[in-house]
Amino acid sequence: PVDGGLGPGTELASDATQEGWPNLLALEYMFEAWSGCHIVTTYPCFIISEHLLKLVISSELSGWTVADLSVRFSPQFIETSWGTTLPKFYWFKPTGRMCSLARTINIDESECSAVSNKATDFALGPKAELLVTQKAVDSLDLNLLRGCSVKVFPFWMQ
Repeated sequence: PVDGGLGPGTELASDATQEGWPNLLALEYMFEAWSGCHIVTTYPCFIISEHLLKLVISSELSGWTVADLSVRFSPQFIETSWGTTLPKFYWFKPTGRMCSLARTINIDESECSAVSNKATDFALGPKAELLVTQKAVDSLDLNLLRGCSVKVFPFWMQ
């Protein structure tokens, strides 16, 4: 779910990614609300809770990196959700690519070949959506994903 957006502390590079998405150097997420889901999005980023990150690590899932981020709360969040304790969140960066869609999203074929030789459990789709394997879904606690739109792609190379 989208529980907020990019905060004023987000740093953008002057260039875009090869897919045309904003290239972020630093992420600040501004919460407007919190749905309780442990994975939250704002184009083109994902943040995950510390608990969910630990599950990803212990399950040995591939195709991601993680970075720190800053968190802020909007006046609306403070007014309506004051006292709500949020978990610690991390910037979750899928590194896999949808090789079957390489031409659609203009991924360099040589990069795609290198990625396709190593299956990954997380990838970004053509609209910066999070793509996951069935292994990833089976490894994660679905209670942490309540309210999330999870799409499993059976054609993903596993």
